[in-house]
Amino acid sequence: MNNKITNSVDTDLMMAKDTTLEAVDKLPNGTVVIGNKAFDLAYASDVNNEEEISKSIVAGGEVYVKDYDGNWIENVTGEIIDVSVIPAVVYKNDDMVINFEKVNKN
Repeated sequence: MNNKITNSVDTDLMMAKDTTLEAVDKLPNGTVVIGNKAFDLAYASDVNNEEEISKSIVAGGEVYVKDYDGNWIENVTGEIIDVSVIPAVVYKNDDMVINFEKVNKN
């Protein structure tokens, strides 16, 4: 019985580790945010991912780009913005999918 409880706790801890959130300020340079999705720019530019990116655009939401210097840019105006504007997102590249939470600037 004790062994089952221990195994259950171990499994729960491993799952919690996999779903740990990072703040969006940790998103890598070269990221595009479309609504609540974020993609590596190379991933977003790959024709094999065109349908997924198109669906994200159609779903709506603001578009932001984190350039290779680490600046967040509002796509329509081209203005540099504060990271606190960026919403919580699910980030995807060729190797992984990670949840990022909104930066809390209280």
